[in-house]
Amino acid sequence: MHFLNMFFFDIYPYIAGSVFLIGSWLRYDYGQYTWRAASSQMLDRKG
Repeated sequence: MHFLNMFFFDIYPYIAGSVFLIGSWLRYDYGQYTWRAASSQMLDRKG
């Protein structure tokens, strides 16, 4: 039980945060012009 508590509250947040930051950086680096705000597309719609 001590191992699970240590893993989920001490180790896992750092792993998840690192994966998020590295993944976001790689996605921005390889697909820089594919990042768009959905709100501007919704406001552009006429109807």
